[in-house]
Amino acid sequence: MYINGDKHKKNNFLLIICNISLNIVVFTQEILFLQHIIYKHSWEHKRPTQIRRSMKKIIMMTLLLVCALGQVAAQKQAEIKFDKTVHDFGTFTTKNPVQECTFTFTNVGDAPLVINQAVASCGCTVPQYTKTPVASGQKGTIKVTYNGEGKMTGHFKKSITVRTNGAPEMTRLYIEGDMEE
Repeated sequence: MYINGDKHKKNNFLLIICNISLNIVVFTQEILFLQHIIYKHSWEHKRPTQIRRSMKKIIMMTLLLVCALGQVAAQKQAEIKFDKTVHDFGTFTTKNPVQECTFTFTNVGDAPLVINQAVASCGCTVPQYTKTPVASGQKGTIKVTYNGEGKMTGHFKKSITVRTNGAPEMTRLYIEGDMEE
């Protein structure tokens, strides 16, 4: 049922929704039929038109649900794609403890992309990011500054958690390196 590729995600979602809605309609008909058999005496006082009205209501509600979910699936969505998610500073000395790098991303979705938050795992790492919405097909940046002043020498690895309004909602970026005396 699934088709490979990002372009077909919406089609897959709509196929799944249609399949679910048809199953709901069939399931509802089976329940009504079973209720009719089990509680035949309670259905005897109802006219066939009342039963048809009940079925029409259930089918209409199912169709409305399918249309609403289809509308949600058809909405445009932003999608973030980073050129790289890991940056290695290599080896540097305590005489030059401040290191900087820039992560570049592209909005490959259909709607404007907004970075809601970029949070580092440590106070020694400070991310600065594009605050304005990034249009579809455009690029943005996240500049990360690592300050190793007063930190122990050796290997380090820090993470930056980026939250957006697009897909994926959360991405982790990593910086690492070796600080020597």
